[in-house]
Amino acid sequence: MRTGGDEIMGITLDIQGLEFALLATDHDINGTGLDKALYRPGAFVFRMGATTHRIQLSWEDGLSHEDVIITWKR
Repeated sequence: MRTGGDEIMGITLDIQGLEFALLATDHDINGTGLDKALYRPGAFVFRMGATTHRIQLSWEDGLSHEDVIITWKR
């Protein structure tokens, strides 16, 4: 995301190597590194061995949304 302005448009963060970006405005993402990001995921699915945890998201747009699946290897 661009820096140096006086308006907050979103946040990017890294949680143990898992990068997230949250945009709070309709903003051009070209050149920000977010142009290949998954827009509005359906869920975050965390898998470790036989254990699976899911954070389900809900979007009121009537579209199908791809899940983000994170698998940890032991």
